[in-house]
Amino acid sequence: MNQDDDATQQRRALIYGSCVTRDAFQLDGLPALHAYFARSPILSAFGPRVAALPDGLDLAALSSSFQRSMVQRDIQKVLPAAMRALDDEVVIIDLIDERFSVVEVNGGVIAMSVEAKKAGLTPRGGVLHRPTDPGFMDRWRVAADRMASALEGKRVILNKAYWALQDETGAALSDRFDVNRNNEILAAMFDHFEGSLDSAVIEYPADLLTANSQHRWGLSPFHYVDSFYEHFAAALRTI
Repeated sequence: MNQDDDATQQRRALIYGSCVTRDAFQLDGLPALHAYFARSPILSAFGPRVAALPDGLDLAALSSSFQRSMVQRDIQKVLPAAMRALDDEVVIIDLIDERFSVVEVNGGVIAMSVEAKKAGLTPRGGVLHRPTDPGFMDRWRVAADRMASALEGKRVILNKAYWALQDETGAALSDRFDVNRNNEILAAMFDHFEGSLDSAVIEYPADLLTANSQHRWGLSPFHYVDSFYEHFAAALRTI
Protein backbone atom coordinates (compact mmCIF):
# COMPACT_ATOMS: atom_id res chain seq x y z
CA MET A 1 0.00 0.00 0.00
CA ASN A 2 1.38 3.43 -0.90
CA GLN A 3 1.13 6.55 1.25
CA ASP A 4 -1.88 7.91 -0.68
CA ASP A 5 -3.85 4.69 -0.11
CA ASP A 6 -2.92 4.75 3.57
CA ALA A 7 -4.10 8.36 3.94
CA THR A 8 -7.37 7.52 2.20
CA GLN A 9 -8.12 4.63 4.53
CA GLN A 10 -7.29 6.64 7.66
CA ARG A 11 -10.05 9.14 6.87
CA ARG A 12 -13.54 7.86 7.67
CA ALA A 13 -16.57 8.47 5.46
CA LEU A 14 -20.18 9.40 6.12
CA ILE A 15 -22.33 8.32 3.18
CA TYR A 16 -25.56 10.18 2.60
CA GLY A 17 -27.45 8.66 -0.27
CA SER A 18 -27.92 5.09 -1.41
CA CYS A 19 -26.38 1.79 -2.44
CA VAL A 20 -24.94 3.68 -5.43
CA THR A 21 -22.19 4.85 -3.07
CA ARG A 22 -22.41 2.21 -0.36
CA ASP A 23 -21.85 -0.75 -2.71
CA ALA A 24 -18.53 0.68 -3.89
CA PHE A 25 -17.18 0.48 -0.33
CA GLN A 26 -16.75 -3.26 -0.75
CA LEU A 27 -13.70 -2.43 -2.87
CA ASP A 28 -10.22 -2.15 -1.37
CA GLY A 29 -8.43 1.06 -0.48
CA LEU A 30 -11.43 3.18 0.53
CA PRO A 31 -12.03 4.99 3.82
CA ALA A 32 -13.57 3.20 6.77
CA LEU A 33 -17.31 3.76 7.06
CA HIS A 34 -18.28 6.23 9.80
CA ALA A 35 -22.02 6.22 9.08
CA TYR A 36 -24.51 5.48 6.31
CA PHE A 37 -27.76 7.41 5.91
CA ALA A 38 -30.20 6.15 3.28
CA ARG A 39 -33.93 6.31 2.44
CA SER A 40 -34.18 9.83 3.84
CA PRO A 41 -34.42 12.40 1.01
CA ILE A 42 -33.27 15.91 1.78
CA LEU A 43 -36.78 17.37 1.99
CA SER A 44 -37.46 14.95 4.83
CA ALA A 45 -34.02 14.74 6.46
CA PHE A 46 -33.87 18.53 6.87
CA GLY A 47 -37.57 18.99 7.51
CA PRO A 48 -39.55 19.18 10.79
CA ARG A 49 -40.24 16.14 12.97
CA VAL A 50 -43.79 14.87 13.29
CA ALA A 51 -45.49 15.57 16.62
CA ALA A 52 -46.79 12.00 16.65
CA LEU A 53 -46.45 8.98 14.40
CA PRO A 54 -49.23 8.66 11.82
CA ASP A 55 -51.87 6.02 12.45
CA GLY A 56 -50.82 2.66 11.08
CA LEU A 57 -47.08 3.28 11.09
CA ASP A 58 -45.42 0.52 13.11
CA LEU A 59 -41.66 0.04 12.84
CA ALA A 60 -42.00 -3.38 14.47
CA ALA A 61 -43.46 -4.54 11.15
CA LEU A 62 -39.93 -4.35 9.71
CA SER A 63 -37.99 -7.53 10.44
CA SER A 64 -34.66 -5.97 9.38
CA SER A 65 -32.95 -3.90 12.07
CA PHE A 66 -31.18 -1.92 9.33
CA GLN A 67 -34.48 -1.02 7.68
CA ARG A 68 -35.98 -0.03 11.04
CA SER A 69 -32.96 2.14 11.74
CA MET A 70 -33.23 3.93 8.38
CA VAL A 71 -36.90 4.78 8.90
CA GLN A 72 -36.37 5.69 12.57
CA ARG A 73 -33.52 8.09 11.76
CA ASP A 74 -35.63 9.71 9.05
CA ILE A 75 -38.50 10.20 11.49
CA GLN A 76 -36.21 11.58 14.21
CA LYS A 77 -34.26 13.86 11.80
CA VAL A 78 -30.86 12.89 13.16
CA LEU A 79 -28.89 13.74 10.01
CA PRO A 80 -28.42 17.52 10.54
CA ALA A 81 -26.82 17.04 13.96
CA ALA A 82 -24.73 14.13 12.67
CA MET A 83 -23.34 16.28 9.86
CA ARG A 84 -22.59 19.25 12.10
CA ALA A 85 -20.74 17.00 14.55
CA LEU A 86 -18.29 15.70 11.92
CA ASP A 87 -14.62 16.47 12.38
CA ASP A 88 -12.13 14.92 9.95
CA GLU A 89 -14.62 12.65 8.20
CA VAL A 90 -15.39 13.02 4.51
CA VAL A 91 -19.05 13.29 3.47
CA ILE A 92 -20.03 11.53 0.25
CA ILE A 93 -23.42 12.47 -1.20
CA ASP A 94 -25.42 10.83 -3.95
CA LEU A 95 -28.97 11.88 -4.80
CA ILE A 96 -30.55 8.64 -5.99
CA ASP A 97 -32.90 8.47 -2.97
CA GLU A 98 -34.28 11.90 -3.85
CA ARG A 99 -36.74 9.94 -6.00
CA PHE A 100 -38.85 9.25 -2.91
CA SER A 101 -41.93 11.32 -2.15
CA VAL A 102 -42.43 12.92 1.27
CA VAL A 103 -45.67 13.03 3.26
CA GLU A 104 -46.45 16.10 5.37
CA VAL A 105 -48.43 14.93 8.39
CA ASN A 106 -48.84 15.72 12.12
CA GLY A 107 -46.79 18.90 11.85
CA GLY A 108 -43.76 17.24 10.25
CA VAL A 109 -42.60 15.22 7.27
CA ILE A 110 -41.65 11.57 6.67
CA ALA A 111 -40.10 9.99 3.61
CA MET A 112 -42.36 7.61 1.68
CA SER A 113 -39.57 5.08 1.28
CA VAL A 114 -40.22 1.46 0.39
CA GLU A 115 -39.38 0.53 3.99
CA ALA A 116 -41.64 3.18 5.53
CA LYS A 117 -44.55 2.03 3.38
CA LYS A 118 -43.83 -1.55 4.40
CA ALA A 119 -44.12 -0.37 8.02
CA GLY A 120 -47.56 1.03 7.28
CA LEU A 121 -46.94 4.64 6.23
CA THR A 122 -49.53 6.01 3.81
CA PRO A 123 -50.35 9.55 2.61
CA ARG A 124 -53.77 9.27 4.27
CA GLY A 125 -54.50 12.32 6.40
CA GLY A 126 -51.46 14.19 5.09
CA VAL A 127 -50.15 16.03 2.04
CA LEU A 128 -47.95 14.14 -0.39
CA HIS A 129 -45.05 15.99 -2.03
CA ARG A 130 -43.76 14.18 -5.13
CA PRO A 131 -40.48 15.13 -6.87
CA THR A 132 -42.45 15.58 -10.10
CA ASP A 133 -45.00 17.98 -8.53
CA PRO A 134 -45.01 21.69 -9.45
CA GLY A 135 -43.34 23.62 -6.64
CA PHE A 136 -41.44 20.61 -5.30
CA MET A 137 -38.04 21.96 -6.34
CA ASP A 138 -38.69 25.26 -4.53
CA ARG A 139 -39.26 23.32 -1.29
CA TRP A 140 -36.31 21.07 -2.04
CA ARG A 141 -33.89 23.98 -2.55
CA VAL A 142 -34.76 25.39 0.88
CA ALA A 143 -33.96 22.02 2.49
CA ALA A 144 -30.82 21.61 0.36
CA ASP A 145 -29.55 24.98 1.55
CA ARG A 146 -30.03 23.81 5.14
CA MET A 147 -27.87 20.82 4.32
CA ALA A 148 -25.22 23.04 2.72
CA SER A 149 -25.18 25.14 5.89
CA ALA A 150 -24.75 22.02 8.07
CA LEU A 151 -21.81 20.98 5.88
CA GLU A 152 -20.03 24.32 5.90
CA GLY A 153 -16.32 23.74 6.47
CA LYS A 154 -16.63 19.96 6.00
CA ARG A 155 -14.90 17.82 3.38
CA VAL A 156 -17.66 16.95 0.88
CA ILE A 157 -17.72 14.86 -2.30
CA LEU A 158 -20.72 14.86 -4.64
CA ASN A 159 -21.17 11.47 -6.31
CA LYS A 160 -22.86 12.62 -9.53
CA ALA A 161 -24.69 9.46 -10.59
CA TYR A 162 -27.58 9.58 -13.06
CA TRP A 163 -30.05 6.83 -13.88
CA ALA A 164 -28.91 4.42 -16.59
CA LEU A 165 -30.74 4.42 -19.93
CA GLN A 166 -29.96 0.77 -20.69
CA ASP A 167 -28.42 -2.38 -19.25
CA GLU A 168 -25.24 -4.13 -20.35
CA THR A 169 -27.13 -6.10 -23.02
CA GLY A 170 -28.31 -2.88 -24.66
CA ALA A 171 -31.91 -3.30 -23.49
CA ALA A 172 -33.60 0.07 -22.91
CA LEU A 173 -34.92 0.77 -19.41
CA SER A 174 -37.23 3.66 -20.26
CA ASP A 175 -40.20 1.36 -20.91
CA ARG A 176 -40.05 0.13 -17.28
CA PHE A 177 -38.65 3.16 -15.45
CA ASP A 178 -39.17 6.92 -15.83
CA VAL A 179 -35.47 7.45 -16.51
CA ASN A 180 -35.56 10.72 -18.44
CA ARG A 181 -37.81 12.59 -15.99
CA ASN A 182 -35.79 11.46 -12.99
CA ASN A 183 -32.55 12.49 -14.69
CA GLU A 184 -34.02 15.94 -15.39
CA ILE A 185 -34.78 16.30 -11.68
CA LEU A 186 -31.32 15.05 -10.74
CA ALA A 187 -29.69 17.54 -13.12
CA ALA A 188 -31.52 20.43 -11.42
CA MET A 189 -30.50 19.15 -7.99
CA PHE A 190 -26.87 18.67 -8.97
CA ASP A 191 -26.79 22.16 -10.49
CA HIS A 192 -28.09 23.64 -7.26
CA PHE A 193 -25.55 21.83 -5.10
CA GLU A 194 -22.64 22.67 -7.36
CA GLY A 195 -23.57 26.32 -6.96
CA SER A 196 -24.20 26.25 -3.20
CA LEU A 197 -22.05 23.46 -1.76
CA ASP A 198 -18.26 23.56 -1.54
CA SER A 199 -17.49 20.05 -2.78
CA ALA A 200 -15.40 17.89 -5.03
CA VAL A 201 -17.39 16.10 -7.75
CA ILE A 202 -17.12 12.58 -9.12
CA GLU A 203 -18.57 12.33 -12.63
CA TYR A 204 -19.03 9.37 -14.97
CA PRO A 205 -18.51 8.77 -18.70
CA ALA A 206 -21.82 7.91 -20.35
CA ASP A 207 -20.78 4.31 -21.00
CA LEU A 208 -20.37 3.64 -17.26
CA LEU A 209 -23.96 4.68 -16.56
CA THR A 210 -25.10 1.21 -17.53
CA ALA A 211 -27.37 -1.02 -15.47
CA ASN A 212 -26.33 -4.55 -14.58
CA SER A 213 -29.14 -6.98 -15.39
CA GLN A 214 -27.52 -9.48 -12.97
CA HIS A 215 -26.98 -7.03 -10.10
CA ARG A 216 -27.40 -8.59 -6.67
CA TRP A 217 -30.13 -6.07 -5.81
CA GLY A 218 -31.95 -6.70 -9.10
CA LEU A 219 -32.35 -4.79 -12.35
CA SER A 220 -32.71 -1.06 -11.79
CA PRO A 221 -31.47 2.14 -13.49
CA PHE A 222 -29.23 2.75 -10.47
CA HIS A 223 -27.79 -0.75 -10.01
CA TYR A 224 -24.76 -0.45 -12.24
CA VAL A 225 -22.11 -2.57 -13.92
CA ASP A 226 -18.94 -3.25 -11.92
CA SER A 227 -16.89 -0.67 -13.86
CA PHE A 228 -19.12 2.09 -12.46
CA TYR A 229 -18.10 1.29 -8.87
CA GLU A 230 -14.47 0.81 -9.85
CA HIS A 231 -14.49 4.28 -11.44
CA PHE A 232 -15.93 5.77 -8.24
CA ALA A 233 -13.30 4.07 -6.08
CA ALA A 234 -10.44 5.24 -8.31
CA ALA A 235 -11.76 8.80 -8.36
CA LEU A 236 -12.21 8.85 -4.57
CA ARG A 237 -8.63 7.72 -4.03
CA THR A 238 -7.32 10.60 -6.15
CA ILE A 239 -9.44 13.39 -4.59
